[in-house]
Amino acid sequence: MIYILTVNYNCAELIQRLIASLDDDLSATLIIVNNSTEDKNIQSLAAQRVKIIEAGENLGFGKGCNLGLDWIYQQDREAIVWLVNPDAYLLPDSLEKASKFFQQYPEVAIAGTEIYEPDGKIWFGWGKFNA
Repeated sequence: MIYILTVNYNCAELIQRLIASLDDDLSATLIIVNNSTEDKNIQSLAAQRVKIIEAGENLGFGKGCNLGLDWIYQQDREAIVWLVNPDAYLLPDSLEKASKFFQQYPEVAIAGTEIYEPDGKIWFGWGKFNA
């Protein structure tokens, strides 16, 4: 299963756009780590495919991701996890392509993705990972 993991800090409206971009036909789950206890709007996004983990405080993006990763690992030790900023959204068929990629290359543990500007120009892509 693919898990999309994002961290909320007063950005429920942006996360709504991320939810809308998820492909309906795939079994992906969105995990939202809520870093903002005062953001009550985030609770309205909870659904069957959207789980909210309360951090209890602002942990920052990195520690928030670690909290979410720990939760996912407890649910599914073979999960595919895609870390996504809350202001981002997925292009059509992104989840299907990611799933096929990891089926074809099971030895890959970390993959980066291209990031596009609203006009379609690549903002970031083809970075290198120094093991």
